[in-house]
Amino acid sequence: MENNLERRLSQRWKRDLPPPLWNTLSGLGRVGEKLGLRTFLVGGFVRDLLLRRENLDADIAVEGQGGAVRLAREFSRKGKTRIRVFPRFGTATLYLPDEYRIDLATTRKETYPHPAALPRVRPGSIAEDLSRRDFTINSLALCLSPSEFGKLIDPFGGGPDLKSRKLRILHPQSFQDDPTRIFRALRFEQRLGFRITPDNLRLIEKTLAEDIISRLSGTRLTAEIRHSLSLPAVVPLLSRMEKLGVLAGIHPSLKFDPELSRVMSRLQSGLKWFRDKNLTERFPGFEPWVANLAALTAGLENNDWESLRKRLGLSPRVSGKVDGGRRPGPEVLLRLEDRRTANHRVFRLLERIPPEAVLFLEAQSGKEPARKAARLFLSRLSFRKTEINGNDLKKLGIPPGPIYKEILGRLLDQRVDGEIRSRKQELEWVKKHYAGIRILP
Repeated sequence: MENNLERRLSQRWKRDLPPPLWNTLSGLGRVGEKLGLRTFLVGGFVRDLLLRRENLDADIAVEGQGGAVRLAREFSRKGKTRIRVFPRFGTATLYLPDEYRIDLATTRKETYPHPAALPRVRPGSIAEDLSRRDFTINSLALCLSPSEFGKLIDPFGGGPDLKSRKLRILHPQSFQDDPTRIFRALRFEQRLGFRITPDNLRLIEKTLAEDIISRLSGTRLTAEIRHSLSLPAVVPLLSRMEKLGVLAGIHPSLKFDPELSRVMSRLQSGLKWFRDKNLTERFPGFEPWVANLAALTAGLENNDWESLRKRLGLSPRVSGKVDGGRRPGPEVLLRLEDRRTANHRVFRLLERIPPEAVLFLEAQSGKEPARKAARLFLSRLSFRKTEINGNDLKKLGIPPGPIYKEILGRLLDQRVDGEIRSRKQELEWVKKHYAGIRILP
């Protein structure tokens, strides 16, 4: 098997990987061996190599005195590669041309003082390092040292699990030690098309029954929710989370019923449209996962949403975006669904609602006029603005005051409706409609 892996490494990688990445990986193995260090590729990179999936995020584990920091410094000295080292944590990062980067960590072992706690870490061997991983398919290592190049380290049977497409933790306490692994397991099911083994499903149910998720900090739980709601296959993922009781473990009022499934399926279509139109560049800070969060929490009563928001410790920015989908009443949807609603009315309805919430409202409606109105607003209307300003109004002899807001607001409506298309037309419109209040010489 080692010969086959070595051949795949030296032929397929050298051919397919970007040269900076390939040269660095092989170079790290050579430099490490000269220093008396054993260097391994670990984790998802190895998994995806064996699955023949593209993955350019390489993680390196370094076993031996000085570990990752010593190897990074020596490699940088020889090749003048830019590095950043963290001696306290035994880690380092190499920055390569074309924005590639490689993360190095000294092999270590972990212990958990109590369920859901952050682990205590100390140096360890490659075997101990692999034993702290989440699933067998991620507990694989490939040696980069020339004397062992291509040697597969597989102490937990991850290779056979890859072939049979099984997801399996390393020991019975794994989910209780770190319940975030429940979320990762469900995401791997969707991303890789694997299935959690029956005995592991029972362990998940046991962990949920003991309410260990409630012991996670808000920060850690929010990170898992964000990753989950960012997955393209978010609808089947949430369906699975509902069936297993994970959503109820987050908050007892969270549900994923058939109606919400339909809404979120429409929302994924809207998010794809948003990406395809390159609107993410025109709306800096747009967060697709927040749109999904708005949909998932839309059915919560206000007090339940408030308790969940506090539990997760959501930032005012995220909370505000979700609230943007919760505040509009039924009358907003009725107006969006009315084909006769003028463009400037659509603009006024949606101008203060975050784009994530606008896409949710479109999905919530499910009606064609609302879809067209929301997408017209996001792609065109929201970017309309007047060309003249208060200085221009002053030059026209209009005295400063609240009238400026009225004039510019009416002008903007005309712009949105397409009735006015240039600065010249704006000035002519103001002269026509507000000539009577000008202060003449």
